[in-house]
Amino acid sequence: NENNCTAEASIVITADADIPTISIDGASAYCEGATIALVANSSTSGTYSWTGPNGFSASTNTISIPNATADNDGIYTATFVAANGCEASSTITVVVNANPTVEISSNSPVCEGDDVTFNTSSTETLSYSWSGPSGFASTDASPVISGAIMANAGTYTLAVENVATGCGNTFH
Repeated sequence: NENNCTAEASIVITADADIPTISIDGASAYCEGATIALVANSSTSGTYSWTGPNGFSASTNTISIPNATADNDGIYTATFVAANGCEASSTITVVVNANPTVEISSNSPVCEGDDVTFNTSSTETLSYSWSGPSGFASTDASPVISGAIMANAGTYTLAVENVATGCGNTFH
Protein backbone atom coordinates (compact mmCIF):
# COMPACT_ATOMS: atom_id res chain seq x y z
CA ASN A 1 0.00 0.00 0.00
CA GLU A 2 1.10 3.70 0.10
CA ASN A 3 2.85 3.40 3.48
CA ASN A 4 4.85 0.36 2.43
CA CYS A 5 3.12 -1.78 5.02
CA THR A 6 2.63 -5.42 4.38
CA ALA A 7 0.72 -8.06 6.23
CA GLU A 8 0.99 -11.79 6.18
CA ALA A 9 -1.40 -14.44 7.27
CA SER A 10 -1.07 -18.16 7.17
CA ILE A 11 -3.58 -20.91 7.40
CA VAL A 12 -2.59 -24.41 8.31
CA ILE A 13 -4.74 -27.12 6.77
CA THR A 14 -4.41 -30.59 8.14
CA ALA A 15 -6.01 -33.67 6.74
CA ASP A 16 -7.56 -36.14 9.11
CA ALA A 17 -5.84 -39.42 8.42
CA ASP A 18 -8.81 -41.37 9.77
CA ILE A 19 -10.84 -41.65 6.56
CA PRO A 20 -13.75 -44.03 7.11
CA THR A 21 -14.62 -46.94 4.87
CA ILE A 22 -17.93 -48.76 4.63
CA SER A 23 -18.97 -52.12 3.25
CA ILE A 24 -22.35 -53.80 2.86
CA ASP A 25 -22.96 -57.46 3.69
CA GLY A 26 -26.06 -59.28 2.47
CA ALA A 27 -27.53 -60.93 -0.58
CA SER A 28 -28.43 -58.93 -3.65
CA ALA A 29 -31.21 -61.30 -4.82
CA TYR A 30 -34.26 -62.32 -2.81
CA CYS A 31 -37.48 -64.21 -3.45
CA GLU A 32 -40.87 -62.57 -3.08
CA GLY A 33 -41.99 -62.83 0.54
CA ALA A 34 -38.46 -63.23 1.93
CA THR A 35 -36.81 -60.80 4.34
CA ILE A 36 -34.22 -58.45 2.86
CA ALA A 37 -31.36 -58.30 5.37
CA LEU A 38 -28.42 -55.94 4.83
CA VAL A 39 -25.62 -54.90 7.20
CA ALA A 40 -23.33 -51.89 6.79
CA ASN A 41 -19.92 -52.19 8.44
CA SER A 42 -17.19 -49.65 9.15
CA SER A 43 -13.87 -49.91 10.95
CA THR A 44 -14.45 -46.81 13.09
CA SER A 45 -17.23 -45.46 15.29
CA GLY A 46 -19.91 -43.17 13.91
CA THR A 47 -23.46 -43.11 12.63
CA TYR A 48 -25.18 -44.97 9.80
CA SER A 49 -28.05 -44.06 7.51
CA TRP A 50 -29.73 -45.88 4.65
CA THR A 51 -31.81 -44.80 1.67
CA GLY A 52 -33.55 -47.00 -0.85
CA PRO A 53 -36.47 -47.50 -3.22
CA ASN A 54 -39.87 -45.91 -2.59
CA GLY A 55 -38.59 -43.51 0.07
CA PHE A 56 -37.01 -46.20 2.24
CA SER A 57 -34.77 -44.83 5.00
CA ALA A 58 -33.22 -46.12 8.21
CA SER A 59 -30.66 -44.92 10.73
CA THR A 60 -29.06 -48.16 11.90
CA ASN A 61 -26.26 -50.24 10.46
CA THR A 62 -28.60 -53.24 9.98
CA ILE A 63 -31.78 -53.18 7.95
CA SER A 64 -34.46 -55.84 7.71
CA ILE A 65 -37.39 -55.58 5.29
CA PRO A 66 -39.90 -58.44 5.75
CA ASN A 67 -42.23 -59.77 3.03
CA ALA A 68 -40.20 -58.41 0.12
CA THR A 69 -42.03 -57.46 -3.08
CA ALA A 70 -40.99 -56.03 -6.43
CA ASP A 71 -41.51 -52.59 -4.82
CA ASN A 72 -38.34 -53.29 -2.82
CA ASP A 73 -36.23 -53.71 -6.01
CA GLY A 74 -33.56 -51.08 -6.44
CA ILE A 75 -30.43 -49.42 -5.17
CA TYR A 76 -29.82 -49.21 -1.42
CA THR A 77 -27.21 -46.72 -0.23
CA ALA A 78 -25.56 -46.96 3.18
CA THR A 79 -23.83 -43.80 4.41
CA PHE A 80 -21.46 -43.71 7.36
CA VAL A 81 -20.39 -40.52 9.14
CA ALA A 82 -17.36 -41.02 11.41
CA ALA A 83 -16.89 -39.16 14.69
CA ASN A 84 -14.43 -36.82 12.89
CA GLY A 85 -17.18 -35.78 10.43
CA CYS A 86 -15.72 -37.65 7.46
CA GLU A 87 -18.23 -39.58 5.37
CA ALA A 88 -18.24 -42.75 3.27
CA SER A 89 -21.02 -44.41 1.24
CA SER A 90 -21.59 -47.75 -0.43
CA THR A 91 -24.43 -49.12 -2.56
CA ILE A 92 -25.99 -52.48 -3.34
CA THR A 93 -28.59 -53.25 -5.99
CA VAL A 94 -31.31 -55.55 -4.66
CA VAL A 95 -33.54 -57.64 -6.93
CA VAL A 96 -36.72 -59.30 -5.64
CA ASN A 97 -37.65 -62.24 -7.87
CA ALA A 98 -41.26 -63.34 -8.24
CA ASN A 99 -42.21 -66.77 -6.97
CA PRO A 100 -43.04 -69.18 -9.80
CA THR A 101 -46.56 -69.69 -11.03
CA VAL A 102 -47.93 -72.88 -12.53
CA GLU A 103 -51.26 -73.86 -14.03
CA ILE A 104 -52.23 -77.32 -12.79
CA SER A 105 -54.95 -79.62 -14.06
CA SER A 106 -55.82 -83.30 -14.04
CA ASN A 107 -58.32 -85.65 -15.61
CA SER A 108 -59.72 -86.44 -12.14
CA PRO A 109 -62.10 -87.92 -11.21
CA VAL A 110 -61.43 -91.22 -12.96
CA CYS A 111 -62.79 -94.71 -12.56
CA GLU A 112 -60.75 -97.27 -10.63
CA GLY A 113 -58.22 -98.83 -12.98
CA ASP A 114 -57.98 -95.76 -15.25
CA ASP A 115 -54.89 -93.57 -15.44
CA VAL A 116 -54.76 -90.26 -13.57
CA THR A 117 -52.85 -87.62 -15.50
CA PHE A 118 -51.58 -84.40 -13.91
CA ASN A 119 -50.75 -81.53 -16.26
CA THR A 120 -48.69 -78.41 -15.56
CA SER A 121 -48.01 -75.33 -17.62
CA SER A 122 -45.52 -72.54 -16.90
CA THR A 123 -43.45 -70.08 -18.88
CA GLU A 124 -40.56 -70.57 -16.43
CA THR A 125 -37.92 -73.29 -16.25
CA LEU A 126 -38.88 -75.16 -13.10
CA SER A 127 -37.96 -78.21 -11.09
CA TYR A 128 -40.96 -80.21 -9.88
CA SER A 129 -41.61 -82.28 -6.77
CA TRP A 130 -44.99 -84.00 -6.46
CA SER A 131 -46.23 -85.83 -3.36
CA GLY A 132 -49.52 -87.47 -2.50
CA PRO A 133 -51.40 -90.40 -0.96
CA SER A 134 -49.89 -93.89 -0.74
CA GLY A 135 -46.34 -92.54 -0.92
CA PHE A 136 -46.81 -90.99 -4.36
CA ALA A 137 -43.75 -88.97 -5.40
CA SER A 138 -42.58 -87.69 -8.76
CA THR A 139 -40.21 -85.10 -10.21
CA ASP A 140 -41.97 -85.10 -13.60
CA ALA A 141 -43.76 -81.92 -14.66
CA SER A 142 -46.85 -83.92 -15.65
CA PRO A 143 -46.82 -87.33 -13.94
CA VAL A 144 -49.25 -90.19 -14.57
CA ILE A 145 -50.64 -92.68 -12.05
CA SER A 146 -51.30 -95.85 -14.06
CA GLY A 147 -54.26 -97.98 -13.04
CA ALA A 148 -55.52 -95.79 -10.18
CA ILE A 149 -56.96 -97.48 -7.10
CA MET A 150 -58.96 -96.06 -4.16
CA ALA A 151 -55.72 -95.64 -2.16
CA ASN A 152 -54.64 -93.01 -4.72
CA ALA A 153 -57.59 -90.74 -3.81
CA GLY A 154 -56.70 -87.60 -1.88
CA THR A 155 -54.81 -84.33 -2.03
CA TYR A 156 -51.67 -83.99 -4.12
CA THR A 157 -49.02 -81.35 -3.50
CA LEU A 158 -46.70 -79.81 -6.06
CA ALA A 159 -43.60 -77.90 -4.99
CA VAL A 160 -41.81 -76.02 -7.77
CA GLU A 161 -38.56 -74.09 -7.89
CA ASN A 162 -37.43 -71.64 -10.55
CA VAL A 163 -34.12 -73.05 -11.78
CA ALA A 164 -32.68 -69.58 -12.51
CA THR A 165 -33.70 -67.72 -9.33
CA GLY A 166 -34.08 -70.48 -6.74
CA CYS A 167 -37.50 -69.09 -5.79
CA GLY A 168 -40.18 -71.66 -5.03
CA ASN A 169 -43.88 -72.11 -4.52
CA THR A 170 -46.15 -74.90 -3.31
CA PHE A 171 -49.58 -75.83 -4.65
CA HIS A 172 -52.21 -78.25 -3.23
